[in-house]
Amino acid sequence: MLRSFCLATCLVIPVEVPTTSAYGSDDGLAYRQAVDSVFLVSVAAKDGIHTKFGTGVLIDAEHGFVLTACHVVGEAKTAIVYPPARDAKGEIINAPNHYIANRKSLGVECAVVESDPKRDLALLRMPSPATGRAIPIAVKSAKPGQSLLSIGNAPTTRKDTLAGVLWRFSGGN
Repeated sequence: MLRSFCLATCLVIPVEVPTTSAYGSDDGLAYRQAVDSVFLVSVAAKDGIHTKFGTGVLIDAEHGFVLTACHVVGEAKTAIVYPPARDAKGEIINAPNHYIANRKSLGVECAVVESDPKRDLALLRMPSPATGRAIPIAVKSAKPGQSLLSIGNAPTTRKDTLAGVLWRFSGGN
C-alpha cells in the first residue's frame, strides 16, 4: 500500500512501506520501518554555529543520497546529517541538543550536491555509503484526502533553541 511520509521540512515524499499487518492497518509498523532512514539535518551559519535545522530522508544508501528541503540548506555547500541514535534501552534519543552536543561522533558531513529553490528540494551526499535503509520514492504522487504519516523534526517557534522533538510521528489525512 502506498503511504506518504510528510517530512517536517514541509516536504511530502510518497514512499512504499508496508502499512498492514495480519491485524489490519499498522502505522507503528510503517514508523518502525522508516524511522532509521529519517535524519536530522543542520547547517552552520558563517560563524560556524548551527542555526538551521530540518529533516532529510535517505533515498539511496549505496551512494549516500539524502533528500531534504532547499529552505533548510539555503546556499550552504555542506550540511551535517544525524541518523537516529539510541539509548541503552534501544529507544531513539529525540532531544535535538544531544545530537548537536555530540556532533563529532554522531554527525556526518555531507556535500550539497543539488538544490532547487522552486521545488524546495535539496540533495545531499554522504562521503561514504550509508548504513541505513533507503526509502524509495514512490512512482505515484499522494492523492487529496489520502492518509499520510509524518516523521521528522517537530518545529519550534523559538529561533534561539532546539526545543523541538526529533523523530516525532503523527498520522492523518
